[in-house]
Amino acid sequence: MKKYFLVVLAFVSVGSFSSCEGDDDNDYASLESANLSAPVVDSINEYIDTNHPNATIVEVEIEAQYIEVELDNKRELKFDLDGSFLGYDDDNEYASLESANLSAPVVDSINEYIDTNHPNATIVEVEIEAQYIEVELDNNRELKFDLDGSFLGYDDDNDYASLESANLSARVVDSINEYIDTNHPNATIVEVEIEAQYIEVELDNKRELKFDLDGAYFAYDN
Repeated sequence: MKKYFLVVLAFVSVGSFSSCEGDDDNDYASLESANLSAPVVDSINEYIDTNHPNATIVEVEIEAQYIEVELDNKRELKFDLDGSFLGYDDDNEYASLESANLSAPVVDSINEYIDTNHPNATIVEVEIEAQYIEVELDNNRELKFDLDGSFLGYDDDNDYASLESANLSARVVDSINEYIDTNHPNATIVEVEIEAQYIEVELDNKRELKFDLDGAYFAYDN
């Protein structure tokens, strides 16, 4: 009976030890200490070195379907179990287009639009949403682009007292002023409203004119 008890006790002890082993914390201080294969470690390090060259890993978490790496710049990156980058697991707000990990064609397309239409403005925040990219400029304009980088419209308070205060490009302002000077020479602008697809200009003669985003007149709204 004593021998049987010892065997049972040994079995329970081994089972308990195995259970504790399987319940270990999956958080590690580095990739190397996470017991990942060399190719996986190299792949993750290569991505981080390229896209976050000044960042240092502060935590590695191994999940059932992915690896999460937290950097000292507060970014949390997800990789598959082979070390391929999947995406970010933190807020979707970035300080620049470059840090948002968008493709080069998308970045170029957005920068080209901003350089053309807001040449004196600087990007202060980029937010990646499911269906669009929102870019906030230091002139308080918020621009929406589709996921390919094509301009969709504005998403900010869109009422202004003049064309100049609406942060439109000089080319657009000149085009609208030329139309008004020619067709409403005695009128003064009292309000400018920027919509997603057009610019509406209200004059002190109660006329409301619509222009496309390039400043070309296309209709009255009253």
